Parts: sequence; C-alpha cells; structure tokens
Amino acid sequence: MKIPQTSPTLNQMIKELEGKDIMKIVSYANNLPSKNYLHWDQFRFRPIPEGAELSKKQIWLGIKMHRRSNAKFLPLKDFSGSPFWLVRTDKVLSDLRQIDLRAGGTIDTGDGDSSPELARERIRTSLIEEPFSSSVLEGAATTRERAKEMIQQNIAPVTVDDKMVFNNYQAMEFIKSNSDAPLTPEIVLETHRIITEGTLDRPEMAGKLRDNDSVEVVDNYGEILHTPPKFVELQDRLKTVCDFANETEHDSQYFMHPIVRAIMLHFQLAYDHPFVDGNGRTARALFYWSVLRSGYWMFEYISISKVIKQAPAQYGRAFLHCETDENDATYFVHHQLMVLLKSIAELEIYISDKKAEFKAFSSLLKGHKFNHRQEFLLNQFVRQKMAGITIKEHEKLQGISHLTARKDLEKLVDAKLLSKGLKNKSSYYKLRHRAIQRLKVE
Repeated sequence: MKIPQTSPTLNQMIKELEGKDIMKIVSYANNLPSKNYLHWDQFRFRPIPEGAELSKKQIWLGIKMHRRSNAKFLPLKDFSGSPFWLVRTDKVLSDLRQIDLRAGGTIDTGDGDSSPELARERIRTSLIEEPFSSSVLEGAATTRERAKEMIQQNIAPVTVDDKMVFNNYQAMEFIKSNSDAPLTPEIVLETHRIITEGTLDRPEMAGKLRDNDSVEVVDNYGEILHTPPKFVELQDRLKTVCDFANETEHDSQYFMHPIVRAIMLHFQLAYDHPFVDGNGRTARALFYWSVLRSGYWMFEYISISKVIKQAPAQYGRAFLHCETDENDATYFVHHQLMVLLKSIAELEIYISDKKAEFKAFSSLLKGHKFNHRQEFLLNQFVRQKMAGITIKEHEKLQGISHLTARKDLEKLVDAKLLSKGLKNKSSYYKLRHRAIQRLKVE
C-alpha cells in the first residue's frame, strides 16, 4: 500500500504565509462545501477552482484552519502524546442520523409481527459471519461452510485457521455477556486471550500486552505503514482506552455520539497495537462491546468485517490519512460510518429476502398445526441451510428444554416430513424425500 503524502502542517503553512492573504484564505475556506473530506494527498491533484485567486497550498491552509477551528480534541493520544481530534462534519451528522433511524428498530418479517425465529436465525448467521470475515481479514484460510459446521454442530477446530474463526465466535459471545459491565483492562485482555488462544507463535502471549517493540504494521511488500507506541507505555494507554470507553455524557466536556465513541475505541486499540498479534480482531470486538453497551442491539446482527474485507486497502488508508494529517481522526470516522451504512444495507436486503421466503413458505403450512419453531426448522431444511439436526442442537438453537425440543421434532416425524436416524449415537432428524410435495398435496 502506498503511504499518502504527509500534509503540510498548519504551523508550517502559516509561517510560510507571513500574514499575507490570511483574511482572504479564511473567507474562502468558510464558504467551501463540506461534502468531501479530502486528504492532502487527494486534494493536491485537484484543479484550483475557477476564480479562487489563491494557490493550492493557500486553499489547503484555509481548509485546515476551518477544520481545526471546529475540532473536538480527544483524551486519546498518539505515540508522542499529541491528541487525536475530530470534526463533526455535515457528512458525519447525516450518517449518524441514518444509523440511528435504521439500526434502532425491530426486525419485521412482513407478517405483521416481529419474528423470534427469524431474529434467532439472523443472530446465528451474524455470529458466524463476523468471526469468519474478521479472521479472513487477518489471513485465515477457511470457508463459511466450515465455520458454520464448527459453530452450529459444536465441532472442535483442528487447524490454526479453524481456531481463529472459532475463537472469534467465542470472543463475540464473551463481549455480549459483558456488554453491561464497564470496560476494564482485564476484559480487554480476556477478549484477546479468547481470540488468540492456540493461534500464536508465542502461545504464552495470549491475553498479555506485548513485551517488546518489534511489532510493526507492514503491507504485503514489507513496507512499514505504522510503528505503534513503546511497549512500556501500553498499560497506561490501555487504562486510557478503558476510561474513554466508559465515559458518559456527564463525564465528557462535550457530547460524543455513541457510534463515534465506538469507532474511536476501535481506532485507538488498533493504533496502539498492544498485542503481538490479534490487534485488529480485538479492536473490532471492542467496537461491538461499545455499540451493544449503548443500546444498539441490531449491531449484534451486523458484520463490519465483511464490508471491510471487500476493500481492505480503504480501511488501512483511513488510518494512514489520520497519521499523515496531524492526528485528524475524522478520516477514519468517515470511513467507518460508510462501512456501517453498507453493513446495515446488507442486513436490510437480507431481511427483505427473508420476508418473501417466509411468506411463500408460510402459505404452504396453512392448515397444519405447527408452531413457529417447527415452521422455522422446516424453512431451514427446505432452503438447504442445514442437512440435519439433533435434539440437542434444536434445544440450543431455540433456547428451549430438551423435552420440548424432542416433541417438536417427533411431531414432524409423525407428519412424515422428517426422517429419524442416528448420528454419533444421537437421534438425527432430516427432511424426508418429497416432504414439500406432500405439504402441497395436503
């Protein structure tokens, strides 16, 4: 990845100007549209607008002065102790408004009611998709089919790549269970331990801060993109991250939207790179902790890693734009808001498809006295989402007792829709041949 050209600093450009044209520059910058938040490496190739009567560098100075005058400085700092800062641009405010509107509702299946079975299905899918995509982003070589097999059937991982996916799933479960608790260094370290267990070259470093300064972020060609802070600073920096994560509106000097706080939590942990490996996965897990803690329950269904994986260079560039422009983290916030909106859009498409499928299949079940769990299970079989299921798996999937799970499956056997056999000494239920035709005839 090519490192962006570092922006001239604000002080450097003001010094070069020696006071000339300063009012003209400020006036021009204040009237610039805020639609695009360009980095110097992008802006320097743009033509000078007609009638500007200023050089490109002077226009950039005006842009920088305008941004800095609207900046909010954070308690999060770079390796030299300088704070990161943000600008609440119109784009940021607009994106946050969209997220609040679209990620704060309920899941509607189109049948006039919220569907618990669809909600559970989406939870299962998302808890596979995020661990899978997050691991592949970090280099794991496995398949979604293998990931689903491990998680749904509780099969022990064999390879390191399998372990990465399975560990990420376990970490997501751990994050969910602690989303109501304040973030502590112990929770962060335990999250990292779960994520990296059995996958590190140095197994003893799972759940521990790195003990040297040999960790660097490099591209595919070995070029150093980022050198994180010294390892002796990590304990204090992790405490700062936790304090920031737990900060409330009453604690902060100004209001910070919960989504922006979660994004910056992700950013800072990735910037600090406090572990020998697994930093990105841990940072993204903490993003989920933060949004779930803030009440954005629908993010439990959304995979940000899936969208990041589609354009990983943009993800890396968002970090580099910040580092090469005097700690302006607005670039990263803009990128992550785009990722979140794309993830929400994918969820909306998914739900729309499921509405149509639910309606079509429900019409076949009219006249049959099946409960919603049985209807969901038949739906899964028909769409080949599962080959078979045991009583224990149905019990775990639906959160019901063993007796209720057995009754659900046996009734479908009696209706001649499922067949019953044995797998690993357990009763194993599969869709019978021509079961759907039998429903249509009846």
